[in-house]
Amino acid sequence: MSSIRKKLAPGNRTLYQLQDIAGTRAILPDMASLDRVSKYFEDGDTLHSIVRLNDYIADPKPDGYRSKHIVLKFSGEGAEAVYSRQFVEIQLRTEKQHAWATAVEAVSLVRNEPMKSGEGSKDWLRFFNLMSAEIADRELQVTAKNAIRIEELKELDSTLGALKELQGYNQALKFTERVDARSGQFFLINFDLKSKAMSVSPYSMSKEGNAAYDAEERNVRGTNAVLVEVDRVHDLRATYPNYFLDVRKFVEECEVSLFGKKVFRFHEMDVSWVRNWKKPT
Repeated sequence: MSSIRKKLAPGNRTLYQLQDIAGTRAILPDMASLDRVSKYFEDGDTLHSIVRLNDYIADPKPDGYRSKHIVLKFSGEGAEAVYSRQFVEIQLRTEKQHAWATAVEAVSLVRNEPMKSGEGSKDWLRFFNLMSAEIADRELQVTAKNAIRIEELKELDSTLGALKELQGYNQALKFTERVDARSGQFFLINFDLKSKAMSVSPYSMSKEGNAAYDAEERNVRGTNAVLVEVDRVHDLRATYPNYFLDVRKFVEECEVSLFGKKVFRFHEMDVSWVRNWKKPT
């Protein structure tokens, strides 16, 4: 809701005009797979027509964001005809691109800085920009190393303690094991931007979950909440890794750049701020 409100704030768009009011994202193993899925839509193999195609892989955003966005005009049949002409955005990313985007969101949550909007620590923004280029080179199988880029990455890592902090997030991931999903199908994930406390509340009925979500949306404490429906808690962590600070894959990419190989060391770090887990009754 916070994202939707921000897009509507200028007052020159309606909900109908938002291209991603409905959307889906596919995470593909590599660029070849991504291109095959994209071609399926581009060749007109669906009922839905393409309104816009934003190729942020060929032409990445200034912050380093890479993905392919395909905006479709939905064409439904039968009971789905009522949704015809609505916009749907398809996002296609590789696993490495998704790992990068997840890390940006996780750091943004912890630091309470809107890095996706290009705001916040200039050093962190530069670190992510450089890592995006590193990942792009690997996916294009560029064999020559960019020595200048790697040297700057090492300097930023030394200044920020970036890798150590990211590895600390992975230790915090252990706390997600406290979530018991057996009695719930709907989960309200809440991240308190001030205290850095996470909570996960399970609900067996969507009505209860939506009521709790609406209450969080109305509070003024400064929280970031999302209500999701999943079958297993494993799916909860897999679908919303940024809320659980799951940056393991991005850490591996950083290690390849900084050390030339995957090390995946864990540094001891205070993760006492990950607390207040709400277990189902």
